[in-house]
Amino acid sequence: MDRKSRRVSRFDLFLASALAGSGGLPPAEEELARLSKAYKFFDEFPVIGSLRTSKAHPVASEAAPFWLGFGGPAEDWDALIGGEWHDCVGDSVAQLDPKPRRVLDIGCGANAGWILSTAAAPGWEESRFVGLDLVPVLVPPSMLDESVRARVSFVQHNFLEPLPFFDEEFDYVRIACVNSGTPEHRWDSLIEELRRVLTPGGHLELLDTVFSLYAPRPVPRVLHAFERIVRQRFITLDLRTTIPPALAMNELRGISRFSMPMLNAPSQRPGKDGHEMSEDEEKARILLAAWSRRIGAHALPLARAVEESYVKAGEVRSERDRSTAEKENEAAVRGWTDELNEIAAVDYLLEKKLGWKCKLDEEMERQLSLRVPLIKGELRALEQAKGSARGVKLRLAGCTAAPAQDIEAARQHLQLLKREAEQDLYAVRRRLRLVPLPEPSTKDSLGIFGGEAWVCQK
Repeated sequence: MDRKSRRVSRFDLFLASALAGSGGLPPAEEELARLSKAYKFFDEFPVIGSLRTSKAHPVASEAAPFWLGFGGPAEDWDALIGGEWHDCVGDSVAQLDPKPRRVLDIGCGANAGWILSTAAAPGWEESRFVGLDLVPVLVPPSMLDESVRARVSFVQHNFLEPLPFFDEEFDYVRIACVNSGTPEHRWDSLIEELRRVLTPGGHLELLDTVFSLYAPRPVPRVLHAFERIVRQRFITLDLRTTIPPALAMNELRGISRFSMPMLNAPSQRPGKDGHEMSEDEEKARILLAAWSRRIGAHALPLARAVEESYVKAGEVRSERDRSTAEKENEAAVRGWTDELNEIAAVDYLLEKKLGWKCKLDEEMERQLSLRVPLIKGELRALEQAKGSARGVKLRLAGCTAAPAQDIEAARQHLQLLKREAEQDLYAVRRRLRLVPLPEPSTKDSLGIFGGEAWVCQK
């Protein structure tokens, strides 16, 4: 691509204040319609043992290889990592003074956390922000302060494609935590595009998390699943071998690197009595819990991504074979993340520091304990009804089954309900520590949490 050629913007920016009705607020009906459309963009999946759901983008992996999910657990993780970066460097690694007037945040996320917090921060009152992401932003404009709403815009666009902006349109470009969606061979062209939209002398900032976690004990299926996804989508886990050469090849100058202090992930639950935690250990436990919940909530889409990697071009697999393999992979991922969550022991922190215990889990355990025997009773009633002309009223299946094919369909439905209820019950009992934990790991640490950033100028 000729770096001197100009590209015109192909999309009108979604400016929050442009939606304003009287009084500077968007009409309620229009805002609800826009948010409803945005939520429908995602593929949504139930999360076993939780009232939350997991969201995934529907774009084919060839065009958008990002393989981690969206939704509540992902938002929790993003907020915690964003907080860690802010504690280390403030609003930006570049420490810009004066503040830039035109800012672009690539991979801003569905909640645009960095943009909205920075736009409201002291010193940034004259800066205008554009957020770009593959997924729509889910923040209602009416929730924003008027001074922020007038200065933020959002574009839904795949950043692996040419950016829909003019040359030299921004003074400061930030791209954060997109490594999971950027193939190794696409970094050079991506940074070329980021350079193109920067003004001469403008700053480019790239940052991402660095973490390496191990299973408390070998889980070959889980390790193979992650390796399979990363390898098939050409994702590199070591940005130090990718970012500096790409920056240098694109003639960016003044390259500097910053590392967030590393935290060691705990390998065991805290002891029952007199365990005094350092601030770093508390942070590491909270991060471990958030990361394990994020991956656990996305277990089903991950399992499907693994299965997709096995299918050869033109190959047709039966629905039963694919479903069985997906469920086995999902169960393996969930088992691993459940154990990591138990080791994190956030419940211990909450109880020790705040005296708080989760009553919701206790109530879920009580109700599920009643539900499983009820389903088993209906399955027994079906078995007794085989070969009989009389129908059997099934409360959970919601039907009266008499013909053989109806009985078999009801049996399969009840088996599914039983399996889901047992999985939910096991998950909540593990959280309540009613199920014995496996033998603790003998390792001092299960890995590290940290981050790395690069800042340079055009």
